[in-house]
Amino acid sequence: MSTPAFLDLTTLRQGYADGTLTPERVVEEVLRRSDDARYPHVWIAKASRERLLAMARALPPKPTAELPLYGVPFAIKDNIDLAEMPTTVGCPEISFIPEESASVVKRLIAAGALPIGKTNLDQFATGLVGVRSPYGACSSIYDARYISGGSSSGSAVAVAKGRSIRSRLPMHLRVQNPSAHSWHTRARSLCSFRLTRCSQPSRSCFSSL
Repeated sequence: MSTPAFLDLTTLRQGYADGTLTPERVVEEVLRRSDDARYPHVWIAKASRERLLAMARALPPKPTAELPLYGVPFAIKDNIDLAEMPTTVGCPEISFIPEESASVVKRLIAAGALPIGKTNLDQFATGLVGVRSPYGACSSIYDARYISGGSSSGSAVAVAKGRSIRSRLPMHLRVQNPSAHSWHTRARSLCSFRLTRCSQPSRSCFSSL
């Protein structure tokens, strides 16, 4: 049986409910698709296959009300900590391996989500174009002659490339500085909600704030 082209939240929910998908199968497929050579520089690091399969197998056989994100793969911008995986913030010289995940990552995993890995970004998350990274510049999913934008360049491509090659992740995590946030909103007519500074957990998250 083939894996659905789009692994969005609705497809995952339906597939897990009717048994046509399993978390292990989704992990294998996402890892396979994440190696697509047409979209280099998206990932700074990915969780090992063994680690992800162990997390997938630890989930119950079927979704439960206590796990609203059962088996949902997600990407983490590399200024947010995932335990036992390097956090670089786009700067290898200050890379470190945290012992503890950021609060938001812990909550997603507790809800049943599966962290695929850490995505590329403008160094220190202080950029608008996504090219200021020693890990390479991500290209637009529509035309490789153009850049993806930033600073969440890797996260953007990991999610958006489903529109062209049908392999997107349903969600990602990022931390942005206020200037980038306001610029994206003005330039792209996007809306988002940002809690007041100091009212949200910031431990294990690097920001230019």
